[in-house]
Amino acid sequence: MRIGTDKLIVKALTALEEVGHLAQRGPLAPSHALRFVLAYLYAHGDGPRESFDEFWRVVTDTGDLHQKSEGSTNIVRSNGASRELYGIYRSVGVYRSTEMIFSWLPDRHPGKTHTPDGKKIT
Repeated sequence: MRIGTDKLIVKALTALEEVGHLAQRGPLAPSHALRFVLAYLYAHGDGPRESFDEFWRVVTDTGDLHQKSEGSTNIVRSNGASRELYGIYRSVGVYRSTEMIFSWLPDRHPGKTHTPDGKKIT
């Protein structure tokens, strides 16, 4: 049984939501997994590459992002990742709902993710 493109896009977006959440704790090490997810979504999107590149830059940036403390740096990093996620979602035609933002949580109700046309995947 093959997994449909819409479901894979939602799974890739879910992975980026988790990465954005992890960025609240500090910069992430560059990884092939993150590169692949961004490349996959870009390949299925119709928007500019800027949000994809900026997401990568923001979550892997080890600098202080011009902040006075580590806590504020992590908040700026997380907010930047969230901002770029909106552009990535738009590119692949998915609405970034509250359900999608928290879809990576292990205790979420299954089936509450959406296809690019906004329909729930059950």
